Amino acid sequence: MYKLLIALLIAVFCLPTFAQVNVRGYYRKDGTYVAPHIRSAPNSTKADNYGPSSSSPLYTGRGSVTSPSTRDADRDGVANMFDFDDDNDGISDDADGSQSSSGGASSTSFESIISSPTSSAPSAQKNFYDCRLGNYVCDRSKLTPQQLSEVEVAGLDRNFYTCRAGNYSCDRSKLTPQQLSEVQVAALERNFYTCRAGNYSCDRSKLTPQQLSEVQVAALERNFYTCRAGNYNCDRSKLTPQQLSEVQVAALERNFYTCRAGNYNCDRSKLTATQQQQLRR
Repeated sequence: MYKLLIALLIAVFCLPTFAQVNVRGYYRKDGTYVAPHIRSAPNSTKADNYGPSSSSPLYTGRGSVTSPSTRDADRDGVANMFDFDDDNDGISDDADGSQSSSGGASSTSFESIISSPTSSAPSAQKNFYDCRLGNYVCDRSKLTPQQLSEVEVAGLDRNFYTCRAGNYSCDRSKLTPQQLSEVQVAALERNFYTCRAGNYSCDRSKLTPQQLSEVQVAALERNFYTCRAGNYNCDRSKLTPQQLSEVQVAALERNFYTCRAGNYNCDRSKLTATQQQQLRR
C-alpha cells in the first residue's frame, strides 16, 4: 500500500501543470468586439497549449467549449494539453511553425469561447457603440464630434427603416424626400398584401385597379376553400358552377366520414348505397 501511494505521488508531480489566464474583452482596430475568454498561460513552450475545443465556435462556428483535457485537434486519442504534436505531422509543437503560435516565451494558445464576462470593453468605446445603436445608456456628452456625427447618421438610418416597416415610432419629419417616397411606396405595398390576405385593416381606396382585381380574385378563392371546408361563413352565391359541384362532393365525403365515425350529426339519407354497405361491415 505504501509503495502504491508513493507511485501515485510521483505520477502527480511528474505531470505538467496547465495554467490558464482570463483575457478581458476588447475592441480590435476594425471595431470588432472580442468577448472575454480563457486561454493557456503564456510560457516557453507550445506543447502544453490547450488548442480550440472541437465544439468551440472558434473551431466549428457553433457549439460550446469542452474541457481543455478533452480537446483533441488531430483526433489521435491524446488531448492537446498532453500531446506534443497536436497536428500529428511528426514535428514537435515547439519546432513546428504551422502550429497556432510561435515558440519562445510569448507562446500562447488558441483562444476559447467565453466562460463568463469578466470585464467590459473600454468605457469610451463601448459608449460610442451604445450611442450608435440607439441604446438608452448612451451618454452623448462623452462623444467626440466625429463620433457624434456618426451617431446622428445612424439614428437617421434607424428612423428610415422604422418608417419603412410601418412602426409607430417613425418620425416622418426626419426623412429626406427620397426616403419619404420609399416609405409611402412600402406602405402601399403593405396595404395591398393586407387586402389580399383579407385582413380587416385593408384600405381598398389605396389600391390600384390591378391590385383591386387581384384582391377580389383572392377573396373568391378564399371563399371557395371556406365553402369546401364546410365553414359557416361560406357564401355559396359567389361560387362558380364548377366550384359549387366540388363543394357538394366535399360535403358528401365529410358526411360519410362523420357517419363512419359514429358522430351524431351524420345524415344517412345522403349516403350512397356503397357507403351504407361499408358502414354495415
